[in-house]
Amino acid sequence: MIINEVIQERYGKKAGTKEALSVYQKVVQQVVKNLMEEEWDEAEYTAAKWNLDCGPPNEVKARNAARYGQKVFCKFAQEMWRACGMQVVIMAGWKQEDSNTDNKCYYPSQQSGTSNLNNGSVMHQTSAATSSTPVDPPKTR
Repeated sequence: MIINEVIQERYGKKAGTKEALSVYQKVVQQVVKNLMEEEWDEAEYTAAKWNLDCGPPNEVKARNAARYGQKVFCKFAQEMWRACGMQVVIMAGWKQEDSNTDNKCYYPSQQSGTSNLNNGSVMHQTSAATSSTPVDPPKTR
């Protein structure tokens, strides 16, 4: 990615660090300001295509799911427990870049504050256990 390269070369900061974040917006503005006409056309075309096609291509979606999905749904479940005392079980499935499907089931462990992440085998067990009856969360000691 050109932005990370500029951060490294011009500012000597490693991409993905807090130090790099301090100059990120400045570098983005510099890179955008120096785009050539063909690059602008390509960026506009890509944005229009993604907006019409319901988002980025499947390869990008798969990469984003693998990179960010677990972190996002784990934080959501933990925040719902912290803010509302609500237990949340999240079952997620997505197609990976190699076209294999990955399944995860996440549920927070209130006693230890840690998370439990299981593969698809638990997903199948929990998907059959649905109920419309409210259940009180376990009492912590």
